[in-house]
Amino acid sequence: MDTRLTALRKEKRVETAMQMQKEIEALSRMTVGQLRQKYLEVFGEESRSNHKQKATPANKSEEFVPTKQDCLA
Repeated sequence: MDTRLTALRKEKRVETAMQMQKEIEALSRMTVGQLRQKYLEVFGEESRSNHKQKATPANKSEEFVPTKQDCLA
């Protein structure tokens, strides 16, 4: 296998992970109203929760990795 291709794939995964981390950090700074609007944009329906803790990690040191169930909830 071409090592250049492997390196490019690894670099892309790192870039994607860094972008996801930035998006998660931005979500943690949003108000509940902003989070509800974002949920509506992403899922096309209103959120049934008014609790910010349900949408973002309680502790910034925690790593939040959404599961398929989180995305479908």
